[in-house]
Amino acid sequence: MNAAITSCEKRQHLPKKPMYFVPMHLDDVPDVIEIEHAIYPYPWVYESFVSALKNGYDAWLMKEEDEKLAGYFVAKRVIDESHLLQIAVRPDLQGQGYGRILLDKVLSVVHGAGLAFITLEVRPSNTRARKMYDDYGFLVIGMRKNYYLAENNKKESAILMRLTL
Repeated sequence: MNAAITSCEKRQHLPKKPMYFVPMHLDDVPDVIEIEHAIYPYPWVYESFVSALKNGYDAWLMKEEDEKLAGYFVAKRVIDESHLLQIAVRPDLQGQGYGRILLDKVLSVVHGAGLAFITLEVRPSNTRARKMYDDYGFLVIGMRKNYYLAENNKKESAILMRLTL
């Protein structure tokens, strides 16, 4: 993998709760939707997750030892790349390094599949996520104008980023 990527164990601020990962299944979607609606102003709907699962997208859950859902991601494989569609950490766990643990898992899945790179879009206003992606070595490769819904029926552009593995 890219030399810019380092595991959470090497970072100064380690999360306090141990986590584990399991593949997402249809019966997990209601819990995923609960987090989705808690953190995103324009969340995916139930049917979007069902469609992703039925189409074989990479979809994983990050859980606490007590099996409580802590986060998730959904990524779509396209030829030699993976496109990260959704990544989320439960609101009470944000800002504590769990997003990095989740992104480490994303990169592990992508690398393990032998894919050449991963792409994603991120809102310019999502500075916390942008910093994390920058720290991992993602590069800005473009801008998608008026990509996201925003307040007052306006649109926000998306920064298109890519990491070569």
